[in-house]
Amino acid sequence: MLEVPEDNDLVDTAIAVGKGVLSIVPGGGFVAEAIGLAVSKASRERDLKFWHLVAERLEALETTVGKLSPEEVAEDQQFIAYAHRTMRASQESADEGKRRLLATALSKSGSWSDLSVSELDRFTAFIAKYSMLHIKLLSFMKNPDEWLHANSATYPTSGVGMMMGGLGSILSKYVFDGSELYPSEVNRVLRELEQDDLIDNPGLNSGMSTGLLSPRIKPLGTKFLEFLAEHLAND
Repeated sequence: MLEVPEDNDLVDTAIAVGKGVLSIVPGGGFVAEAIGLAVSKASRERDLKFWHLVAERLEALETTVGKLSPEEVAEDQQFIAYAHRTMRASQESADEGKRRLLATALSKSGSWSDLSVSELDRFTAFIAKYSMLHIKLLSFMKNPDEWLHANSATYPTSGVGMMMGGLGSILSKYVFDGSELYPSEVNRVLRELEQDDLIDNPGLNSGMSTGLLSPRIKPLGTKFLEFLAEHLAND
């Protein structure tokens, strides 16, 4: 089993930085130190949890890439480079779903990856900047009709082509019913996914037709979801 060291360099660095920031908190050194100890403990626990997630995913990869020893992982320069990037993104996010995504990405980012370095760079950057809303909408756009049948209890099983409205009405009623994310945040995310060349975005006000519920994902978007497939299947 891949071991996660207690005194991980990246963890210690994060704690040191945290203490440095907290030392300037108004109220004196005692207050800053008290807060620093609490935050450092929480940060350390989160960081160790992240490394355990990575280790679990590395072990799961053994069926496809062969057994990976702790030494091989620790000495893999490509893995180390991506570790710094994903660890930083993990520390900046309070979203557990995103942290699991980052752990999945890191486990697939060593020299054992079947992706090119440019693809790994791009996918890691996507995960670092995206929220789970991005992933949800990208998954939806892969096959809207299929996604709705699998995820919406109120989505009709027939006669969809006769419904009035457009993509916006579908998202509003069956995906984000009552959510404050719709429409402004949903619209922003769809535009961003389009700008990153992952989807064709028909717009929320596009007219309703059978074709509107056809797949809207681009090849890069499909490959990105395949990169995350293990996580998405288990979440």
